[in-house]
Amino acid sequence: MDVQKSLTVSEFLLVVNELLGGADAIVEGEISQFSVSHGKWVFFTLKDQEAEAVVECFMMAFALSTPLENGMLVRVTGKPGVHLRSGRFRISVTRVEPVGEGALARALALLKEKLAKEGLFAADRKRALPLAPERIGLIASRDSAAYSDFLKILKHRFGGLEILFCHVQVEGPAALNDILAAFDTLSHQTPRPEAIILTRGGGSLESLAAFNAEPLARAIYACPVPVVVGVGHERDITIADLVADVRASTPSNAAELLMPDRHALLEQLKSNWSRLSQGLNQIILDEAQLLARFDRAASHSLERGRERTLALWGRLSHSVEVRLQQERPQEMAERLLRSLRETYLLARQSVVRSQNLLISLNPSAVLKRGYSIVRRRVNQATVRQAADVRTGDELDITLGNGKIGAIVD
Repeated sequence: MDVQKSLTVSEFLLVVNELLGGADAIVEGEISQFSVSHGKWVFFTLKDQEAEAVVECFMMAFALSTPLENGMLVRVTGKPGVHLRSGRFRISVTRVEPVGEGALARALALLKEKLAKEGLFAADRKRALPLAPERIGLIASRDSAAYSDFLKILKHRFGGLEILFCHVQVEGPAALNDILAAFDTLSHQTPRPEAIILTRGGGSLESLAAFNAEPLARAIYACPVPVVVGVGHERDITIADLVADVRASTPSNAAELLMPDRHALLEQLKSNWSRLSQGLNQIILDEAQLLARFDRAASHSLERGRERTLALWGRLSHSVEVRLQQERPQEMAERLLRSLRETYLLARQSVVRSQNLLISLNPSAVLKRGYSIVRRRVNQATVRQAADVRTGDELDITLGNGKIGAIVD
């Protein structure tokens, strides 16, 4: 009589798990008893909506791509098995996603609320796009109309752009990991693209699940360069749209926002050149007027010095003539010498005062004492008071040695 070898409990459970192992199970049900332990482990029970059957589920918190709550209908993917310590049957979940418009909308609302509190949608953290970038990253499906529409508009508006293209799945189970990998690849390019564009066509909440996933929101937030997201139609607003630095209503609109129209840009350059010429002419006119005022002031000062010198000389001549008639030669010589000394000192003081006046009127000397000339860059008009400028105006500041560009804050 053969006696079958008995198993320990641990050995038995291992055998059961081996029998259950293999392909993942995909199960739909309603969440109940949802909880998160220490921010690391997620536990919940999955139950039928109509029957009383239930199954316990376990997953790691980092694998949770969307917020969950009790009563939400979900589809879980994972491996069934028996926990060795408790002996309880459960599914070790690797993926969970809401099912149905109601559950998807509720999960989206919960995620929006969570990310908004963390500041991922804040307007003050959004970055401006570079003007006419030379190198961009594009994340899209090469088989989609969004991809061809984006390239068509982009080439029409401005040519010669280097595009680093990453082909990805934009819906389905592989979409999220594809897009995350594309962001990682483009972020580590050398040199980096100046902006990254993520685009696809419109669709239902279920087909847009990857664009509403928390990992993608955090990847966009952490991206080292500005991100443009253009999804489907204007009514399709995803989490990715809200986190992006620039939200485009369609893929074509993404191309329009990214690159200026070359014809419009040429017209703008012509207008800027015209304003620059006018500004330069005004600078020349202002400098000519300044030099004219300096010349008049210098001439006036020199004329006054000449008149004072002649008057002193006249008084000296008269004094010498009187003393020649009234005094002895020795006394006259002494007085004449003192008078010449006094006249020399007075004349020297007059010349020094005139020299100091000329120096003080020299614009360069004024600037070297710490003063500056401030002009608006757009028209080179001199700024004389704070009311002459507005926030965002660009200024040119001329100092005693060099110039500084500034923007009014």
